[in-house]
Amino acid sequence: MASFYVISEIYPTEDAEKVRISVINLFPETNIIIRKGRLEGEIKDIQHLMNMVIEQKIRYAFLESIHRHSDIASFSISLNKQAAFAGKVNLVDEPKPLGEIVFRGEVREPVIYFEKMLGIQGYISAREQTTSATHNGGQARSHL
Repeated sequence: MASFYVISEIYPTEDAEKVRISVINLFPETNIIIRKGRLEGEIKDIQHLMNMVIEQKIRYAFLESIHRHSDIASFSISLNKQAAFAGKVNLVDEPKPLGEIVFRGEVREPVIYFEKMLGIQGYISAREQTTSATHNGGQARSHL
C-alpha cells in the first residue's frame, strides 16, 4: 500500500494561507495541519498531481526526479511553492530562498509505481534492468 505526505516550512515572511493554497493546488485531497511555522499533511489521492504532470508534458522529467530521489520503498522530491500557488508543477533540484514543498512517499518500487501512474511503463525500469544485466554478466535481476 502506498502512503504519501507533504511538508513545507512556512517562513516568517510568508503568508501561511498562501502556502496552504499552494499545497491544495497540487494535492486537493490532503489533510493539512499548520503549526509552528510548518505545514504537514497526509495526501489521500495523488491523481490530480499526476494529471497536472501529464497536462504540462513533464512526465519524463517528473519520473527522472523520482528516480534520482528514491530507494526501493520510498521517495522524496521538492516542488516550487510559487509555481504551485499559480497552479503549476515545477520540480526543484536546488534549494530556493522561500523553500519548497516536499512530496514524499512510502511505496514499493517508486519508479515502477509512477511509470504506471503516468502511462510510461518501462521508461526507466526497463533501462535499469538492461543496466543490471550488463553489470551482472548478462543475468537480468528483477526489481519486483
